Amino acid sequence: MRLSDIVRLEAEDNYTHFILKSGSKVTASKTIKAYEDTLLRLNFVRVHKKHIVNMNFMKTYIKGEGGYLKLENGDTVEVSRRKKATLMDSVRRLYGEM
Repeated sequence: MRLSDIVRLEAEDNYTHFILKSGSKVTASKTIKAYEDTLLRLNFVRVHKKHIVNMNFMKTYIKGEGGYLKLENGDTVEVSRRKKATLMDSVRRLYGEM
């Protein structure tokens, strides 16, 4: 599994699911927090307590209280109110002012 193949990570208790662009899912027996610090330096953003997304696969952000992201693979990922500012900072860094 290469980093460029990871669309997003999803937490489920003490497990983390890696959702890949091929459509397959790999499950690891570590919490999502165990991967967070490493991935945040590599264009991944924690947008919810259950989700880390690869910004290379972000297609659209739909505004709302926290809003949600539509990803290139068709997934939608909720953005928590607390993580919205972090997401917006990442979008500005990647794409400039919108």
